[in-house]
Amino acid sequence: MSLCPPSLLQAQEPGGDAPGHTQSQNAGTKDLYLEVFINGDSMKMIGAFKQLPDGALVARPEELREVGLEPNGKAAAPDGSIRIDRLPGVGYRIEAETQRLYFTTPDAGRAAKVIDINPEPDKERQKPQSSYGAVLNYSLFASTDNLMDGNVKPFQGISGGFDARFFSPYGTLSQSFTARYNWPVPADDRRGIACVSAL
Repeated sequence: MSLCPPSLLQAQEPGGDAPGHTQSQNAGTKDLYLEVFINGDSMKMIGAFKQLPDGALVARPEELREVGLEPNGKAAAPDGSIRIDRLPGVGYRIEAETQRLYFTTPDAGRAAKVIDINPEPDKERQKPQSSYGAVLNYSLFASTDNLMDGNVKPFQGISGGFDARFFSPYGTLSQSFTARYNWPVPADDRRGIACVSAL
């Protein structure tokens, strides 16, 4: 956004520390685009204001809120704009040479900065869904004798770890267990299979 020519600002001289404005020497309403400072800090923004024939500044409520001032409804003009000289506790001055607008205001006169981290309307967000399903994670391990040995036993057994999960709209059931199969089966254990379960 471009700044307005300095000639448009010459009617508004700095007003010192006291709130208010000086009378305009030119008739008609003027559009002013000024860099905004509040209590000496730059807002890094250029605001759009109007200078009335009596020298007062007005702005749209959303414009004031955007630059950091709370648009008090008591300062509203008949057309809905806010007269800055009627904002409680707010003072201002215009620096014509640099095209800057300096506000002084207590904390109560400042607008909170709202940052919307969800620019998309909630109605467009996909609703979460739940259904039935299952998953099984596993790892297997097998061993053998030394293959260089003449009396080799190529298979000494196998063991595995398993993690199963079952899903449903009512919740999740999880079961973890290990299993082992030995071969040849020891003489004192003809079952050859051992299983340990844990939740």
